[in-house]
Amino acid sequence: SAASHSPYYHADLGSFWLQVQDENGRRSPGLPEVTERGLPPQVFRLTLETDEGYLGSLTGFFNVPGLFGCTAYQSYHYIGVDCADVLVAAHQRLLGLGQSEDINVTWLVDHWKVIAALQILEGVPKTQLKWGSEIQPGDAIAVRYTPGKAFMHIGALYADANHDGLLDSVDAVLHAGPQALHISKLREKGFDGEVVILRAPSK
Repeated sequence: SAASHSPYYHADLGSFWLQVQDENGRRSPGLPEVTERGLPPQVFRLTLETDEGYLGSLTGFFNVPGLFGCTAYQSYHYIGVDCADVLVAAHQRLLGLGQSEDINVTWLVDHWKVIAALQILEGVPKTQLKWGSEIQPGDAIAVRYTPGKAFMHIGALYADANHDGLLDSVDAVLHAGPQALHISKLREKGFDGEVVILRAPSK
């Protein structure tokens, strides 16, 4: 399919939608049921995650289409994701909570615990942060591109890619928008600007 040729497609991780039809033509819900919101939740979905933690919950959203300005309903039901809603949907599902209200990056900056504030320029953090003691995989990273303006983008710290114990330009971030959920490195400059590191509430 066209989806399998996308650079954001994961063949063995994330969400997959299936439709079956028997020899009499009876079928399960599928593409004919698409609405303006996308595939309805009644379509059979298989979701594979890396583990039972927060980052694992996020990886279940691989292969979900990137959808700028998506609603909480769309993210929670694996129909479409953007940067803030996918973090919230993964958090809600991890804690066994229902769908949240529509939430944006600014709301997360105001309501999740701020762990650190720093600048990142050309992918290089201007403040030294240590993995494990100061920041953890799964902490959110939000960026304000223009001083004094709103925070515009958010993702989740994914891994200390070079295992040096410090947040640096080669480390991995998991984020969506406008593309589907994907992993990129800080040096790819998507988080250049004024940055805050956030931690989601545990319940």
